[in-house]
Amino acid sequence: MFHNAGPIVQNPLSGPADSDKFWINGFSWDLVWIFSGIWLFPLVLFFENLNPIYAAAVFLFWIGHRISSLYLAWFTRSYRPLLLDQPQRFILIPGMLLLLTGFWLMLPESLLSIPFSIRLMSLAV
Repeated sequence: MFHNAGPIVQNPLSGPADSDKFWINGFSWDLVWIFSGIWLFPLVLFFENLNPIYAAAVFLFWIGHRISSLYLAWFTRSYRPLLLDQPQRFILIPGMLLLLTGFWLMLPESLLSIPFSIRLMSLAV
């Protein structure tokens, strides 16, 4: 199947405990690059009294990062065998998340008494 892909890709049901290395490049590297959306919420709260253009700019950088990850996973040839081998991981689960996010954002306020701005910010948390 994937001969040079490493133990986690060869057996996707085995967790990181079965592999030799838990972090990709170490704790601090993973915290900055893999969990890069964590810093957005405190940043938006810190700048809440400033012009809303700052919050929009932060959101655009965040969504650009998400879209680039989506592009790498779905549209590059190097991930194509893995995408075809594990459709539930790369097609079903992201599709369900996309539908649930759209449902959460597009539900009218007459049915859900939470304002749209709060629903949008809840996605960043």
